[in-house]
Amino acid sequence: MNYPGRPQWVSDEVYPFTSLFFAISDGYRMHYVDEGSGQPAYSCMAIHRGS
Repeated sequence: MNYPGRPQWVSDEVYPFTSLFFAISDGYRMHYVDEGSGQPAYSCMAIHRGS
């Protein structure tokens, strides 16, 4: 399965993070961003269904 990358209209200046992915099942993958170091002060998880 071919996955699209970051849209061209989203610049590194606006979103300066590295996109990371892991496979979950049947050709689906989960996107995540891992930034910073040390113990996190908080966590945020958002899940949505793509089109």
